[in-house]
Amino acid sequence: MTIEIELRDVEDADYAIFFEHRSDEGAARMAAFGTKSNSASEMAARLKKSVAEGTTTCLKTVLHEDAVIGLVAVFLNEGRRTMSLAARAREVR
Repeated sequence: MTIEIELRDVEDADYAIFFEHRSDEGAARMAAFGTKSNSASEMAARLKKSVAEGTTTCLKTVLHEDAVIGLVAVFLNEGRRTMSLAARAREVR
């Protein structure tokens, strides 16, 4: 079985979905991440600032069957390029 995903530039409406994903306790526990933001708009501002400052070098929305399922970020961590994927589990046909 081949599962196709697509990456695209982040759109403003995506931040609410990212925030929902990161606020899901089960997903946060499984992925060992939480959210540093109290709202989708705060998350958007934090991520946009990170891109503007050059800390985050790539920020993409992950799509499956035209639905937003996650976020891919490439950022600098102690001078080393690191990739992070935050995604919500969903049943794939």
